[in-house]
Amino acid sequence: MKEVPFAVKLFKLVATNGDVEWVISNHLAAHLSREMVIEAVQVRWQVEEFHRSFKQLTEAEKCQCRKSQAQRNHFACCYLAWVSLRQFARHATQTM
Repeated sequence: MKEVPFAVKLFKLVATNGDVEWVISNHLAAHLSREMVIEAVQVRWQVEEFHRSFKQLTEAEKCQCRKSQAQRNHFACCYLAWVSLRQFARHATQTM
């Protein structure tokens, strides 16, 4: 990590099946533990899953609105549609 112009902390996370994931952080607090990093990675993964399902199910990226208010309205409608689909999937015991 000598090429990085600032200090970083590198974590090697090994799953029970042997998969390795490297996580790098510029948060150098002494109290940053491996468990805290694992929790942060899990939260980050949930955010990634949300964005993936949001984009796939609502096709929000196809918005052709030019004005910011229209874009906000479009994405708000897409989000409401996603929430409705999520509730329907939960009631039907299906995944999205």
